[in-house]
Amino acid sequence: CDPIKGDTISGRVTWKGSSDVSPHAGKTVRLRFVMNEADIFSLRFSGPPSTGSTRQDTSGQK
Repeated sequence: CDPIKGDTISGRVTWKGSSDVSPHAGKTVRLRFVMNEADIFSLRFSGPPSTGSTRQDTSGQK
């Protein structure tokens, strides 16, 4: 992926300038994190917002 610097809560990861991962839909994907003095507190994949509906929380937390 393209380098990510700084603190972010909802940052977007890009590969060669694009965040479109649709060519990999339905395939096994492996992630490897190479970090320097960094922590990951959460990770989320999300698709485009649905039209006409509200977003559903699938985290399992209340």
